Amino acid sequence: MIVQERWAAAKLWHAFDGIFLLPLLSREFFTTLDFEWSVIRGNRPSRWTIWVYSLTRIATLMTVILDIVELDVYTPISYQLWIIFDLIFSYFAVAIVGASRVLPALPSLTRFVFGKKGPMVAPASPFGKK
Repeated sequence: MIVQERWAAAKLWHAFDGIFLLPLLSREFFTTLDFEWSVIRGNRPSRWTIWVYSLTRIATLMTVILDIVELDVYTPISYQLWIIFDLIFSYFAVAIVGASRVLPALPSLTRFVFGKKGPMVAPASPFGKK
């Protein structure tokens, strides 16, 4: 009974991981990879938003990879270490997504709180200047 439940849970997690990986590894991932690589090499000017976006993608991808590895390993592993890394990557991804939503709003918040006058700064695009 327990083996059947574990098998069903593993198949469900594989389905969730596949739903996540399908758009990530499709056209969107490979069309923006060249841009990210040129920013990392220093060929393009970078803004802070591209680093937030890239860190979010990497942390989420690492979480999915850890899930897939854990479900497909049949030899003894340190589950405590696996859970620690899985929680670190997943919470890090959620925290970065939250920060990417809050940081562009900071200029308007500081104008409201401190009453500063002046032009409003538009939030930066994650893909640099247009």
